[in-house]
Amino acid sequence: MAETQVAVETNGVHTKEEIDAAYLEAHRKHGYITAEGKVSNAKRAEAACKVLLKHQVNEPNDRRAKAIQQHDLVAELFPDIIHPDDWEQAEDPDLAKYVYGKVKNAVWGDVRVDRAGKVQNLLGSWNGEAPYVLCQTVLTNAQIPAAYVTRDARCVLIDNAGRQKKDQKKIADKGAGNVTMWMERIPQHAEKFHKDYANGMKAAVSSGQTKTQLSLDEIVQARDIESSDETA
Repeated sequence: MAETQVAVETNGVHTKEEIDAAYLEAHRKHGYITAEGKVSNAKRAEAACKVLLKHQVNEPNDRRAKAIQQHDLVAELFPDIIHPDDWEQAEDPDLAKYVYGKVKNAVWGDVRVDRAGKVQNLLGSWNGEAPYVLCQTVLTNAQIPAAYVTRDARCVLIDNAGRQKKDQKKIADKGAGNVTMWMERIPQHAEKFHKDYANGMKAAVSSGQTKTQLSLDEIVQARDIESSDETA
């Protein structure tokens, strides 16, 4: 698997090559390395999966107590790198900051909650464990990022579905902004632009609903058959 590329800003003190080498060494120390000596994103994600399975949430009120905060997840997976509280005492504080930032970005990238997320995929079937949904949330007024796994619909709807709806609105609003610009600049065709946008939105919604309805029908049928077999 190719190494995840994470943008890291430098101030001229360290080159990208130096930071990448330190990043690789951090993975080597913790066993997240391929046979060829490269960063293993897969091994890092598997380790994150094992940690997150210890942070199962069964109802929304448990999220604050049971979710693992972003910096704690990094600490669990990379205990031997230099963490923020120790940067000033490090032999090379700047390098320590860069490496920590790159590691943190990689770890949090692994726990993306969409279908493409590495840990989200692993949680579909993990060593005989029941499948879980990975969720991200924020804790306290300081908006501290955190993650957890759950089988509770309310948690999924509050955190993941809520996030998805915001993303969908942003996309729709961006498209609306473009259409508004076209209408303003070519007002004689404003109706055409508006109609085209409205039709596109309807088609997008219809496509999504069709796909989820097909999945719903298949899943409910399989669920009902399984329930019948269990009660037979």
